[in-house]
Amino acid sequence: MPYVIQDNAGKIIALNATQQVLQSVWLDDDDPALLQFINHSPIEESARTTLEQSDLELIRVIEDLTDLLIKKQVFTFTELPTFVQQKLGNRQKMRTDMVSLKSLLNDENEAGIF
Repeated sequence: MPYVIQDNAGKIIALNATQQVLQSVWLDDDDPALLQFINHSPIEESARTTLEQSDLELIRVIEDLTDLLIKKQVFTFTELPTFVQQKLGNRQKMRTDMVSLKSLLNDENEAGIF
């Protein structure tokens, strides 16, 4: 895989596709030190966090799109696989429960209970 540059303790500090300096060492793709460096680099962590946030946002888009297609009668809810129906139903129930709870808390706040 890549050429790596290591510090005096042998810890990987940089990766390159080609040998950049004489101190570069070639490592195999499955080298534990290389995998540790790749999976815990600040760039990897940032990319993973960004991707996870994007996934969460996309889930809501897919739910809304599914609801729209059902309302427009492009397909029916029952045409979806059972596990998809269950997941969508569970999320819809959770969302309804959250709205109800939020409404309840707002009502109690306005009544001076909290």
